[in-house]
Amino acid sequence: MGNIPILSREKVEPIYVEAHALKRKLKNGDWVYISEGNQLLILSDEVVRKLDSPELIDEESLTGLIESGILVEQSSSIDNKVKLLQEPMSGHFKTLSLLMIICGIVAFFISVIEVFTKGFPFESAVNILFTKPLKFFLIAIPISIVSTAFHEFMHMMFSGSSNKINVNITKAVATVPMTHVWVWSRFGRGAAIMSGMSLDVVFLAVFLTVFDGGFATIGASILITRLIWQFIITKKTDINILISFITDNPFYFEDAGYGVPFLVKMVSYTSLLMMLLLWIIPIFNQFN
Repeated sequence: MGNIPILSREKVEPIYVEAHALKRKLKNGDWVYISEGNQLLILSDEVVRKLDSPELIDEESLTGLIESGILVEQSSSIDNKVKLLQEPMSGHFKTLSLLMIICGIVAFFISVIEVFTKGFPFESAVNILFTKPLKFFLIAIPISIVSTAFHEFMHMMFSGSSNKINVNITKAVATVPMTHVWVWSRFGRGAAIMSGMSLDVVFLAVFLTVFDGGFATIGASILITRLIWQFIITKKTDINILISFITDNPFYFEDAGYGVPFLVKMVSYTSLLMMLLLWIIPIFNQFN
């Protein structure tokens, strides 16, 4: 009986290449990468220069790059990956973004003038809460839901995230993923995050100037509360994200830790106190 030769197989190491990722160089020289799984990763300039030669990258970093989707096997297909959302560069989009910001600024000054001339609407809103609670909630709940939906819709429109809204029922919040805008221009990032607040201020100006009665006071009170909440910067609010955009550091507050600037803490605590007092004082007045 003849001998049958056994062929040995050597393990073929996969070849990794840089995936189709969005990227932008930060002010500090590092790079922000958005993988096809919409994951954000900060890479040093040294690592970025080695992406074309993955064999030069240390094993731990290489594993992280593969798991995050920055590097993929050369033979793998990427057609089924999440579509990367690039910044719209059309003149129409930029004009619409600028118009939205201007409308928000104008509406803000109109609202400030109305509040200074007529006073805050919380006293009237709380009075309705105590005298006609059913009417209060029948107005407050729909306004909260509809205004929140429009707020997030603006983020969707100006960030291009038209396919997903994250809803947290326990916290009663809805958010739109905007990780990808970190590779956009400064103007594009600003428009994406400021769009929601701009529409809130426009709605507030409408409530203060167009409508009368309980509908106006309850709606204005809810929107003022939401706008003040955005200035609690120690939370993940729109202002919090805007500051990260301005500093050009996705992990600005995480890096700062307990070293968050005093001004940020002061604005946050003052905003929280103001938000509470605007409701608590009218409630106390109901018992006088």
